[in-house]
Amino acid sequence: MKKRILVIEGDLNVLDYMLNFLQSADFDGAGAESLDAACTIAARTPFDLIMLDTNLTGASIATVCASLTSTPCNQNTPFLFIGGSEDRSVPGSTVVAAMKKPFDPDRLLTIIRQTLED
Repeated sequence: MKKRILVIEGDLNVLDYMLNFLQSADFDGAGAESLDAACTIAARTPFDLIMLDTNLTGASIATVCASLTSTPCNQNTPFLFIGGSEDRSVPGSTVVAAMKKPFDPDRLLTIIRQTLED
């Protein structure tokens, strides 16, 4: 079964690129351009990883992470931050990595695979 990844990215071109990139690497990606859309998707669908554009938020990153993991199906889902700083300190959330844009696709794929190893 393919691992499911939620990509939250405000730039539609980058979102499309990331979803195609994940599909070519044999992952099942779902995308959202806004936090509201992402919370709606995360409330009903379990994910193995959430990739979050940290430049998108109007709220604190801790609040966003808490909202996305507020349902039982995603309460333990790890995060991969993309954009902004490489700070990974978010109380109550598991942040596996943080990358600045533009990101290195090979490094991104390595982090995803290491995170989702069985």
